[in-house]
Amino acid sequence: MKVYEVIKDCSISYTRNGEDSGFALYIGDYFFIKHDVVWVKKEYRLNYEPAFSKRNILLKIYHNKMIDFDGNKEWTLIDDINLVDPKINQITSIEDASKFNPFYGQPICKDVTEQWLRDGKLNQLLC
Repeated sequence: MKVYEVIKDCSISYTRNGEDSGFALYIGDYFFIKHDVVWVKKEYRLNYEPAFSKRNILLKIYHNKMIDFDGNKEWTLIDDINLVDPKINQITSIEDASKFNPFYGQPICKDVTEQWLRDGKLNQLLC
């Protein structure tokens, strides 16, 4: 699983039951992506081969939810989203959204998986 931090306000869009839906993410929010490989058995062969090289499954979002007019915020975890192939600002690849792209300008998010795992382990040790 990969963890990304939003470094530029963006939208996550997806299609469910033929209808487009979406929500906004803001600077400092985090989202969790699992790269899934779908395996199928090829005709006239004994083994399985990957049908899709990578499919991004959005698993959860950890975001700052504004709770009052003074700007106080509360961290909120949205879990078990399970959205397959979400788009960030209409970019279909999470990797493209996290790299500089001349067509889209500055990166939208950055991979913070290692820091997230390290911080989690440090918190466990300190508790």
